[in-house]
Amino acid sequence: MKENNTEELIKEAAIKVFMAKGLTGARMQEIANEAGINRPMLHYYFRSKEKLYEVVFSDALHEIKARMENLSQAEMPILEKIRLFIEGYMESAIARPEFDMFFMTEFHNNKGQMSEIIMQKKTGNSIKLFLIEIEKAVQKGEIVGEPKQIFLNLLSMLIFPVAGKSMLEVMLDYSEQDFMELMKIRASQIYTFFERAVKP
Repeated sequence: MKENNTEELIKEAAIKVFMAKGLTGARMQEIANEAGINRPMLHYYFRSKEKLYEVVFSDALHEIKARMENLSQAEMPILEKIRLFIEGYMESAIARPEFDMFFMTEFHNNKGQMSEIIMQKKTGNSIKLFLIEIEKAVQKGEIVGEPKQIFLNLLSMLIFPVAGKSMLEVMLDYSEQDFMELMKIRASQIYTFFERAVKP
C-alpha cells in the first residue's frame, strides 16, 4: 500500500471515529481497526491522537478557508457571493451531514484546541473578510440589515437543519433518504428566502 493512500485511509477512519466519539472518547486502536491497519503502523504515521485530530480538522478547515477566500476575492455582487456560499456549504453538508454536529460538539467540549487549530489555519480571518464584504454591501445600499445579524441568519439557516438532522427526521417523520432529498433543494430555498429578506 502506498504511503499517501495509507495516510488518507487513516484520515478517513479518524474522521469516522472522531465524529462518533469526539476527541476525548476516541482511541487510537479504534482508528487503527477502522482503517484496517495495526496500531504500530498508525503510530508510524501519526504519533498521537491529538496530532491526528489536528491534521484531520486542519484539512477540513483549509477547505472552508479556501472557499471563503475565493469568494472574498471574486469580483461579483454580494448576493451572487452569498448564493455561491450557500451552494458550496450545502454541497459539503450533503456529502458529510454529521460534520456540523461534530464541529458544534467539539467547540463545546474542546474549545481551546479547536480555537488553536482555527488560529493556525487563519480560518477566522477568511470569515471576517466575508463579513466585511457584507458590511460594505450594506453601506453601499446593495442589501439591507445589520451585517452581523445578516451573517448569523445565513449561518443559522444553513447549519441548523444539518446539525439537527436526527431530531428533524423524527419530528417530520422522514427517512434518511427523505431528509437528503429535502437537503438537495435546500440551497435554492435558502437563497430565495434570504434574497427577499435583504434586498432593498
